[in-house]
Amino acid sequence: MRLSLTSLFHESPFVNLQKHADMVRDCAHLFREAALKHIGGECEKFEEITDMVARLESKADGVKRNIRNHLPHGILMPVDKFQFFQYVREQDKVLDEVEEALFWLSFRPMGIPKEVGTDFGELVEAVIPPIEKLSDLV
Repeated sequence: MRLSLTSLFHESPFVNLQKHADMVRDCAHLFREAALKHIGGECEKFEEITDMVARLESKADGVKRNIRNHLPHGILMPVDKFQFFQYVREQDKVLDEVEEALFWLSFRPMGIPKEVGTDFGELVEAVIPPIEKLSDLV
């Protein structure tokens, strides 16, 4: 089967990958907000932010499916397709883990004892910078 030269060039799949990475970053910031609301015992705000995270994760899954389903065969890419899809999968796992962490946190009573709350807040803050770097990696 012959492919014409013009069929090898399409819109860059990295546009949607960047869009997905931005959603991951936004989700991480919402995670920080939700965790702080949980520490502070603000149940309604925590649930509201958790719902926002779930909606954003669902939108990001749509972007991921779009990346997977609309990448033409034979397209020339600066990276190996297998590695590209593996990166998309790993990036999406971050969203899944954020959503799951909030899910499990929702089972705990609101508020965290002070001796643990400070450390938990620092742990949440330590997670954010590496997630923000994902957007730069694209």
